[in-house]
Amino acid sequence: MNIPSFANRAARLICWAVALTCLAFLILLIPGNLDSIMGEPVVLKGSLALGWGAWPQVYAAYILVLRYVVLGLFWLVAGIVYWLGLRRPGAVPALPMLACALTLLLLPLLLNLGGTSINFARPWGNLLEKLLAVWRVGGLVSFLLFVVLFPDGRLAPGWLKASLLAGALLNCAGFLVLIFGPAIANLAFVDFLFYLVLVLLAFASQLRRYFRRSPQQAGSVQVERWQVRGVLASIFLLVVWLCAIYFFGFSPDSPGLALLHTHLGIVIPALLPAAILRSIRRYRLWNIDLGGALLRTPVFGVPVWGLWVMIVSLSLLGGASMLMKSNEITTRANEKIVAARAAAARPVIIDTDMAGDDALAILYLLQHPAVDIRAITVTGTGEAYCGPGVANLLSLLELVGARELPVSCGPERPLAGEHVFPLQWRMDVDSMFSVPLPASVRQPVELPAPELLAETIRRSPQEVTLLALGPLTNLALAVQADPGLVGNIEMIYIMGGAVEVPGNVGPSSAIDNPFAEWNIYIDPHAANLVFRSGAPLTLVPLDATSHAPVTPAFFQRLEGRSATPAARFTYNLLSARRGVMLSGGYYFWDPLAAAILTDQDLAEYRTYQLEVVEDEGPYSGRTQVAPSGPAIRVAVSADRQLFEALFLETLNFETAQ
Repeated sequence: MNIPSFANRAARLICWAVALTCLAFLILLIPGNLDSIMGEPVVLKGSLALGWGAWPQVYAAYILVLRYVVLGLFWLVAGIVYWLGLRRPGAVPALPMLACALTLLLLPLLLNLGGTSINFARPWGNLLEKLLAVWRVGGLVSFLLFVVLFPDGRLAPGWLKASLLAGALLNCAGFLVLIFGPAIANLAFVDFLFYLVLVLLAFASQLRRYFRRSPQQAGSVQVERWQVRGVLASIFLLVVWLCAIYFFGFSPDSPGLALLHTHLGIVIPALLPAAILRSIRRYRLWNIDLGGALLRTPVFGVPVWGLWVMIVSLSLLGGASMLMKSNEITTRANEKIVAARAAAARPVIIDTDMAGDDALAILYLLQHPAVDIRAITVTGTGEAYCGPGVANLLSLLELVGARELPVSCGPERPLAGEHVFPLQWRMDVDSMFSVPLPASVRQPVELPAPELLAETIRRSPQEVTLLALGPLTNLALAVQADPGLVGNIEMIYIMGGAVEVPGNVGPSSAIDNPFAEWNIYIDPHAANLVFRSGAPLTLVPLDATSHAPVTPAFFQRLEGRSATPAARFTYNLLSARRGVMLSGGYYFWDPLAAAILTDQDLAEYRTYQLEVVEDEGPYSGRTQVAPSGPAIRVAVSADRQLFEALFLETLNFETAQ
């Protein structure tokens, strides 16, 4: 058996397998890339540096094109190494070329040049995310092997080769544990640090060999120095950049620095394939004759240059489609506002716990031309205590000139149990996160909140729509005292629960409960009373709100368009919550529920038979499917882009009239 020939054929098969799977992943990542690039903080901040703050989608499309051009460069050079190196019978050295080709194929996935997320429903989305993570680990391993073996497979001192190979295997095992195994504190940091040490050792060995060979030497030694110096410099810059990103985050607040950061994240990775291409073209790296190959176009030009042209063309089409989609969504939102102005206003009652996102939802409904708010009640079992919650609500109404709306608060203890929101949360909400509001001299009405709810529903000549944005204590007391109220209720929209997704109680507190959502958890008995009241219900749980994060992209758009008091307050509140927003832990929970009340097209729905677990323990407050539970319409997903456009247009509605 011809061992070199066999190794060459195996290397070619590996390249084909990796190339096909990488191409499949890149195709699957395109929708997520188009959708998520607008949410990257540095991209949106960079648009401000160029004066494109009002048109961030233009800048995002430009960055998208640059990323795909660099992606095309990676694949172009990988194709050159494969077609003109590995495909040659008995080509030597095959192993360094294999490591190079694999690095160029896998590194774009690791650097997120092709995208960051796969938009598929469970369980396929989770499975593909795991497989993508495995390929990214493969990119780390192949990059390490590339540094070790470049350019001829020899490494000095010799013992370092075995040490690095063993270290790479251990490191790969660590990354796989991170992907598939249990959560282990600080494992990611330790594993990356270990990987960094391995790469630096390999790089140091390359420098040792480079400098120990005399520059005056003629022949192959001097040629090799010419071949490797540009590649080594690009490897060093790439490693420094990756370390800066990993250890420091490097998310600058300055638009100018954000502009620089975004372009460095594209240019620095591009230096590696560019340096390899230069070494091939000028110094015949691996004896690849690029000039001669260009003359033999049928073999080389069609598969390699054709692929690069295809990727660049797709990037241009992707950028254009992103602009068209953004304009289409804005047009749809404007059309919906125009239609709402011509429609009869719906009578609406809001029951709120006056958290920050409640305030945004209330402002949205106050600005919406097809909504006629009749009363707002505060649930004392929610995040705000009654006194500060009512005061903040009255000030909010003063802000937008809605001074005549009746306001009242309900009991501050749940109907059953002793669940409460964390004290620090309540203190922050009571101060409205130190965002200034105008003073109000008004006082709440004398009726307690449950009675105000009941009285407003009974007096309405039309069926009333209710929006519940906190624990359901007030609503439960109202329908319990007068079950006939449900006959004059068109729909109750409830922001609460987690049906097919984990809850947010356990992850955000020290409570051992991974299933419940806070609004339902605080008063599970009240939730069951409302669920079983016979009123038509639409639940907007975490299943839907997880599709509507508060993104830096929206924040930047809002900064460029805050023409009304409602829009300016929304911007100030999101500024106060900037840290949570940038961490990815802040969502449009209540605003999404309010928007769904005004526009059913924002969500997809399923009907579930639901009940709430009332017993104490890790399941308390869980919203679960049960054969004996009442049928409830549940929003299971949301159109984030349409919601953001509609929310922004509505907040600025007064200037659009």
